[in-house]
Amino acid sequence: MNINFNVYHCKFDDRSNMLSKSSAGVVKCQKDFPIFAFNGKQYLFKPLSMTKPYGTFLFAYSEVFWSNIIKNYFCPNAPLYYLATCEGYSRYYPSRSDKGTLTESITTENERLVNLLEYFNAYTQEGVDIGDYVNYCGVYYDYTDILNAPIFNNDDRFGEQLALQILISILKMDINYHYENVSFIFTKDGIRSLAPPFDHEYSIPFLFPDDDMLSFNYFGTYCQTLMTNKDINNGMNSEFILKNIITICKKYPNLVKTFLAGLKRLIDDLSKTDLVFPIEFSEAFSSHLFEIYEAIYKEHETSQKLSDIRKFSLSFIDMANFSDAVRQSVIQSATILYRNLEMNLDAQKLVRKEG
Repeated sequence: MNINFNVYHCKFDDRSNMLSKSSAGVVKCQKDFPIFAFNGKQYLFKPLSMTKPYGTFLFAYSEVFWSNIIKNYFCPNAPLYYLATCEGYSRYYPSRSDKGTLTESITTENERLVNLLEYFNAYTQEGVDIGDYVNYCGVYYDYTDILNAPIFNNDDRFGEQLALQILISILKMDINYHYENVSFIFTKDGIRSLAPPFDHEYSIPFLFPDDDMLSFNYFGTYCQTLMTNKDINNGMNSEFILKNIITICKKYPNLVKTFLAGLKRLIDDLSKTDLVFPIEFSEAFSSHLFEIYEAIYKEHETSQKLSDIRKFSLSFIDMANFSDAVRQSVIQSATILYRNLEMNLDAQKLVRKEG
């Protein structure tokens, strides 16, 4: 398994264009991505946000790691992410870092992205009511009503694309896979396809490296939920993992079989791989440092005052030990997910046979 962890450098003043995107949900956020042209292709620089909850430089490693896994085992058209710096970006966007990732644009000049929230706000469909959802990290999201919506229920092509992305989000242990993280690609003639998977920051193995209790709680809840096939009921909405899996196994059993084959290859390959994240991109960090920047830039109504923030210290990470910990946790969680999918697939076979 070869993953390109080289760091690529660009300058904000050398950008060829800008892409600006405003969130459509209750929590408002403006994102501005400089675009760079390399070898005839358009690449977006995605900066690390200083105010994103629990964000550290490891978010960039997560994007690179998972984009390679997704492309090589599950979705060949998924874009790769690369570690990158963009000199001068933070001068114009002080709550963002000059560090981040580069990724190839997934749309052409005549295409645009419309996420699920934007789509269902514009095209009301029976059974889907997500207009008031809150984009909140640290929880899982329910996609069962969306999978049963006419746009997906009546078109297996779209339905299987969405089901695959949900399974990938479960594999990533993504605790922020909300309804603005899935998009259609629109042309002037309508929907062309579902956009391939993107945005891989909030993966549990890359979160809370300096907070053992939070790390253990989230990883333990994920594993216990899949091992027992029961809701743990600890505020993370882990029952939605199971609801999504059961719905997908029922509607798209052949897709699940294909996913299991990719999952088995991934587990086998990771078991024989020495995963090593480079130290060049690392820095002193804290999972709670975002609270300081949020207090300074006050991007949300709930921003604390600096005087109200509890004291914490910055840490450095042993990248060799961390790399192996990520490898081991992904092998363990992927194995548990494999067994759960097999069990639920067999259960659906029994239901169909008895029916």
